[in-house]
Amino acid sequence: MFRRRMIYQAFWQIIGVTRDNAGVPLGNCQVDLFLHGANTYVQSTVSDLGGNYLFVVPTNGPYYVRVTDQQPTPTIVGSSLVISPT
Repeated sequence: MFRRRMIYQAFWQIIGVTRDNAGVPLGNCQVDLFLHGANTYVQSTVSDLGGNYLFVVPTNGPYYVRVTDQQPTPTIVGSSLVISPT
């Protein structure tokens, strides 16, 4: 006889706002998520017009993000500190 076992996996939401050097929200930026330590690419998203972005990821972090401004030519404009729960 076999039994079914429910396995649950927890997820984090990584939420942020892309900003320029004056602190003004900067929209339409590519935000790349990496697994810290291994520097492994995980996924990408594009910030909305208000600079907001969201990732839903497994809790096997810590992670960090790299932000690239897409206009007029792609330029890396920043990266985060290591993101992990407290």
